[in-house]
Amino acid sequence: MKLTIEKTKATAVPEQSTWRLLQIQEEEQDILRPRQRPPFIDWMEDNYILEGGTSAIEGPWSREYTPYFVEIAEWLSDTVTREVWIYACAQSGKTTLGTGFVGYVVDCAPGPTLLIMPSKDDVKNRVEARIRPMFAANDDLMRHVAGRVRNIYIGKQTVMDHMIIYIGWPTTPQALADKPVCYIIADETGKYPPFVGEEADPISLMRKRQRWFKGRSKLLGMTTPVTADDMSDQEWVRGDCCEWWISCPKCNKWHQIVWENVKIDRNAKKEFYDEQVYRRGKHSRYVCPKCKQPWTEDDRWQAAYAGKYVPGDCELDSNGRLIGEIKSTNFRSGRIHALMLHPMVETIASLTAEFVRAQKAKQMGNIQPLKDFWNSQLARPWREARAETAIDTLQTHIGSCPKGKVPAGVQMLTAGLDVQLDHVYMRVLGWGYLAEYWSIFEERIETGPTDRVENLEKLIPYLTMRFELFEDEELRMRIALSAIDRMFNTETVDAFCVRCAGATPIIPVAGDDYLQKQMWRVGKAAGGRLKRYDLNVTAYKDALYRGYFEASKEGAGYGHLHAETPYEVLEHLTSEHKIIQRKGQRIRWIGWVVKKEGRPNHYWDDDVYARAAAEIAGLWTLADPGKKTEKTKPIGTPIKKRPIRTRY
Repeated sequence: MKLTIEKTKATAVPEQSTWRLLQIQEEEQDILRPRQRPPFIDWMEDNYILEGGTSAIEGPWSREYTPYFVEIAEWLSDTVTREVWIYACAQSGKTTLGTGFVGYVVDCAPGPTLLIMPSKDDVKNRVEARIRPMFAANDDLMRHVAGRVRNIYIGKQTVMDHMIIYIGWPTTPQALADKPVCYIIADETGKYPPFVGEEADPISLMRKRQRWFKGRSKLLGMTTPVTADDMSDQEWVRGDCCEWWISCPKCNKWHQIVWENVKIDRNAKKEFYDEQVYRRGKHSRYVCPKCKQPWTEDDRWQAAYAGKYVPGDCELDSNGRLIGEIKSTNFRSGRIHALMLHPMVETIASLTAEFVRAQKAKQMGNIQPLKDFWNSQLARPWREARAETAIDTLQTHIGSCPKGKVPAGVQMLTAGLDVQLDHVYMRVLGWGYLAEYWSIFEERIETGPTDRVENLEKLIPYLTMRFELFEDEELRMRIALSAIDRMFNTETVDAFCVRCAGATPIIPVAGDDYLQKQMWRVGKAAGGRLKRYDLNVTAYKDALYRGYFEASKEGAGYGHLHAETPYEVLEHLTSEHKIIQRKGQRIRWIGWVVKKEGRPNHYWDDDVYARAAAEIAGLWTLADPGKKTEKTKPIGTPIKKRPIRTRY
């Protein structure tokens, strides 16, 4: 059966129409055609202009100095990767990368963006020194903020013509709540608080903001690592843990570039040379683990420039072929350390000098420089361990010098005082070259109520004591500086320190849990008439622990006890141990705590205060008694007149 369709008047097309369809012009096609999104790395080179005031190299950004960012930029540009976590050494360019990613999102892939820095000051510095100059140097970016960089706000949302940027810091739950975002740039996550208020950690709170953008969200987390198993380390481990592999310019075989391949010479006694010897480029070199050939700095940079990331579960054979199974994941992570940096930024010689200085500081009881080298140069998290104290170990440090005598090697005496309700515990330590120390004297001083200044004045005869030298009883040594705890009866202790001015040198001290990098910090007390010192107590106890319980031979950093050390002092010195508190798998706190509630630890605290007083008084300037120093003329010695010679 044949079906026919009749055209009605409404649908009939007239044979001749006054309207004619024109062909789409080329200019219109360019407008209608979907915009091709450039790779992130190409956008950086074409659009990011570095300012001379904030960068060592002024002008267009180039991959020439940071080749390790090329693959990372590819991860951020692809459609598969959702999160990228970077462990980076200091001054490796990670801040520049994060700032460039903000510009790339605004220009090429608009979407609500969240930039988080550790503190308000960090946010202010980033916006004023990096983000605003980047916008000001790029006309395409400026049109989105109505031509004014002041429209980019600090601590609140910046509304552009096509997207919103939130720039803040993770101090309150409100800073991360109720803001749906597509992109997150989390910088220096190692400095974030482990928990925000009573809620979860800041990273978990940030992730919840991306729920409505799961199909195209990106999270870029970057930090200099701090402690193993902390919040940032767990995020990095979730990724594929990529490491940088390079090909030797001499044998063409591939290997992972690591600090363990740096060979450092020592003297005949197996001791390090002076760090300046290494800084001049002598006695250290990078050696290929395959052919055992030493490299020059040019060799290292040539190899590092042509390197590539390899997942942590895989490796490359000598010919560069991948061995191992690449896991399918949308979480990528990589490490950037100092051996990958351009020679104008870091060299093997400068790294070796810093490493040697850190090792010598460790021998003297100061572990902080080695931690900093581990974190800031090698981009590795420091693994903290529990520290247990035992009386048996401490008893091996008891020597032959009697109480109240100053043994050979002591160049300075300091005292620590722990204030209690009606008495004060006092302990005097002697200090020598490279922070070797000896116990000299300890006493529980009955003062009466310590909330009265006149009772604390009973301490002055003890603070002005003179101690005989063990090898020469005719010579005496006085206390160079005393430190007294001001946490108990603060105003009274401060007033006592003011009264001691001119009689005996003494400073008020207190522990500060917020100090991380530095050992002590100076503040004001007693209405500005007095300097107070806030102490990194954990770091000082770590130093004493190494001297008493880890050091096995006398010398740098070793702690000696006098021959009459009572068992009570041994109990005080072993009253605490170092623990690591966790919430789930995350480290919440690391520090020293009393083993048993109510167990006294006053002499242990005295040692902390005495150690702090020694550093403030110049512990690290004490000379090596084994070296003869040249005699110099005192200041003001008259100089003989020289005759003036002429040709006449």
